[in-house]
Amino acid sequence: MFRDFSTFRYRDEVLLGAVLFGFLVLLSTQVTTPEGTSLFKRIAYQAAAPFLRASDAVYHGARRLAHDYAAFRSVVRENERLHERLREFEAQQLKWEFTLHDNEALRALVGYREASPLATMAARVVARDVRDPHQMLVLNCGRRDRLEKDMAVIAPQGVVGRIAALSLWSAQVQLITDSRSALAGIHLPSGDQVLVTGQGELLLRMQYFSGEARVAPQDAVVTSGLEGIYPAGLHIGRVERVFDEDGKRIARIRPAAPLQKTMNLLVVLERPQDVL
Repeated sequence: MFRDFSTFRYRDEVLLGAVLFGFLVLLSTQVTTPEGTSLFKRIAYQAAAPFLRASDAVYHGARRLAHDYAAFRSVVRENERLHERLREFEAQQLKWEFTLHDNEALRALVGYREASPLATMAARVVARDVRDPHQMLVLNCGRRDRLEKDMAVIAPQGVVGRIAALSLWSAQVQLITDSRSALAGIHLPSGDQVLVTGQGELLLRMQYFSGEARVAPQDAVVTSGLEGIYPAGLHIGRVERVFDEDGKRIARIRPAAPLQKTMNLLVVLERPQDVL
């Protein structure tokens, strides 16, 4: 077989180049720059400098990223903690506002009780008919407190209702807005005797006043005591509007007492006949 002599020629050239390169490297290690550094080290440093700068930038960038991420997580945790404290503060503030409102209502109740000639007992609302708030509510007192059926229940602003049912520890109050409620009243300033009935809604119905009576919005209506439940002179409400119905004059009355808001009430321990 014949061998290709050109292969040997290229191999010799490569070997010669490698020897020369090695000789140059060896020579550069012996040559020093004016600064005292070997030429080989200087060339190596210059060749590696871009890679070293790139790796240094990557390293410091990674450190900054890790530091920024840790700072971000710290800020997120602090933000969550502050939000939780804010929710707690808002809940506490609502509790304070409720307590303040309740205390103001109690002070008004105590002031009214002290100024009123009626014998009354304070009571607190513990339940309401959520399906129909215009019908009834429940007080935290009952027969053990010597309460009786048909005793009047009032607020400083006016009439609330009457005790319709009793247990040993609680009393169910029929509100004046209940559709089965009826009380005798007096229209002011005419002095007409009127009948005020509940409609199962916020406004009451007033009827049976004379044709001569000039009934107008904002006229006051008070109890007369003739039904034997409510003492005379208690504020029922004010006229909201007047209209004709089947040839009769009818008025709608807005109750004076905040029936759906009040939590503290008074039970009147006297009957109208006892007052007289």
